[in-house]
Amino acid sequence: MRKCYETATQWNVIPLWPKLVLILSHVSITASCYMVQFGTCFVDHDLTDSIDENLGGSVANLFLPLGWVVIALFIASMILLGIFSSWGNRQAKKLVESEKAVPLYDPQDNL
Repeated sequence: MRKCYETATQWNVIPLWPKLVLILSHVSITASCYMVQFGTCFVDHDLTDSIDENLGGSVANLFLPLGWVVIALFIASMILLGIFSSWGNRQAKKLVESEKAVPLYDPQDNL
């Protein structure tokens, strides 16, 4: 099944919409990482600080507005990756069920 997944999800084989889903997932997670690294996303808080005193009693106050954007981009990226993976699994299953199941390589070729 894994070999069929690899075959079904090769970049030159997949249709446009799964490519767009995968690209959007990549852009989302990359943007999220850059925002965390270079933006101000979180309130300064140490493990020894009190949540009641430093964050007003709510852990949600740890996030600044840009932090919420980062979380949303991260979640969007994971959902899009799940959509792509689900599509790839369905394609691999179709390939296994068909007579066209050809693995990328045969382990016997190395002998």
